[in-house]
Amino acid sequence: MKGNAEFARWLQDEIEARSWSRVTVAGKAGLSSSALDKVLNLEIAPGIRFARGIAKALNLPVDEVVARAGLLPYQVDQPPRMKALARRLVVLPQVEQDAALDLLEQGIKHAERRLGLKPGPE
Repeated sequence: MKGNAEFARWLQDEIEARSWSRVTVAGKAGLSSSALDKVLNLEIAPGIRFARGIAKALNLPVDEVVARAGLLPYQVDQPPRMKALARRLVVLPQVEQDAALDLLEQGIKHAERRLGLKPGPE
C-alpha cells in the first residue's frame, strides 16, 4: 500500500460526518474525484496540494490536515518549537518557504559569527 491508511480513514470519517459525497468534497477542494478516490483507496499518498485542498473543503487549518496526512518534515524527537516552525513552514507556497529559509539561514550565520562557532553544514 502506498497511501496513508490513518489519514484515509480520518478523511472518510470527515466526509461521512458531513453527509457529503466524494464528488462534493473533490469539488470543494479543487481536486479531481479520481485523486480523492486514489487517496481514500490507498493507491497514492496525499501531497501538500491535496492537503491544502482538503483543508479548504473541510474548513480546517491547513497545518492540521498536513499533519494528519503525515507530511510534516520533522523528526519525532525534535523540540516542540522546531515542530511548530515546520508545521508553519510546510503550508507556505514553495517561493515563500525558500524566502523564509533564506532569512533563517542568515540569522543562524549571524549567531554563529557572534558566538564564535564553527559554521554548520549547509
